Amino acid sequence: MEHYALGIMIQYEFALRAVDVRGQWLETDETEGGVIRNGKRRQDGLTWDRFDVGLTTMTKLISKTRKSLPAPYEFNLTAIPEIQSQLLNIRPNGRMGPVILAQRGGGFPYTSSGWSQSWTRLRKQEGLPNELWMMDL
Repeated sequence: MEHYALGIMIQYEFALRAVDVRGQWLETDETEGGVIRNGKRRQDGLTWDRFDVGLTTMTKLISKTRKSLPAPYEFNLTAIPEIQSQLLNIRPNGRMGPVILAQRGGGFPYTSSGWSQSWTRLRKQEGLPNELWMMDL
């Protein structure tokens, strides 16, 4: 759950939608590069190349405003040492690939249903009301 917890922290601290953190799976003809699974390609989520080497900044092109604001935003990570620490804990040797991976999904990025199911498990575990949705955070 450490990847999931990190994803939630990033969403909360930077007011990002889940799709911009975990990504989304879209139909593909499988000729494009990237992570492909079951005829779908993952896009829009965080990748390691969006972080500087020192993990002090993260750049992100926001999927919802991509057409009207085509320049990526730059987010300062230095004021949030918890996120920097978690990123250091999971950072691979290379600087490629998705950041947030589902442990139950065989190391693939989360699907939207997997993200929701993880939230439901966490909400139940913590005794939070069913009316509390992820988007309420």
